[in-house]
Amino acid sequence: MKQIQKILFVIALLLVLPLINAETKTHERNTELDIKVPFEVNGSIASSLSTCNLTLTYPNSTFVRENASMQNRNNGFFNLTIQKGEVNELGSYSWVAFCCDVGKCAVGYDVIDVTQTGKEFDSGQGIVSIGILIGVLALSFLFLMIGFKLGESEKMIPIALFFVIFSILLGIYSLHLGYAFTNDILQYESLTPVTSAVYISILWGITGIAIISIAMMLMAFIKEISDISKLKRFGEGFNPITNSYDF
Repeated sequence: MKQIQKILFVIALLLVLPLINAETKTHERNTELDIKVPFEVNGSIASSLSTCNLTLTYPNSTFVRENASMQNRNNGFFNLTIQKGEVNELGSYSWVAFCCDVGKCAVGYDVIDVTQTGKEFDSGQGIVSIGILIGVLALSFLFLMIGFKLGESEKMIPIALFFVIFSILLGIYSLHLGYAFTNDILQYESLTPVTSAVYISILWGITGIAIISIAMMLMAFIKEISDISKLKRFGEGFNPITNSYDF
């Protein structure tokens, strides 16, 4: 009942008092939140005697601050700083400010969207991001196929090696892009540590495999060059593996 009365009181204030304009913003979770509220009286900066009280609620409608006094900056703004430990829920935080100066009052309200990264990720950005990710993966696969195809010719092995290495690097980069996009879109707190752990494990695993693969390819390439050099030096019938002539 008490909660309903407070809501009705706020609605009444919004109907009868002038509104304070404030810019809606997106804020990063678990970082300090500084709420600034502009307040003017008849187009002039409010006096040093003016006051503002603010109520801030979590997405579940419980109070972060209830009727808290804001600091008068004497430059037309009041502010209230919320510690980072209190900005720990994802979602929309609503605030209502009530300000008065020499009997003249105004009320303001707004919403602050708290996301995992402080970025607002809309559907258009999501489509573009997915397109970029698919493009990088497709390019990685294409380079890998070109590398294997060129590797069928001894003369093209150096170029084939370049394409294969570049394909592996693109694969690792696509993994990083996938994690970055997921982290921007992700809004489920319980999944974030799991996602990070899986990403780090896969990234290190793929990086390790890539390094070993590149090292093995380089060794094979060096050996191939060495065998070709021996054949040219010792002539036909020489076996570079046994370093002897086959009769």
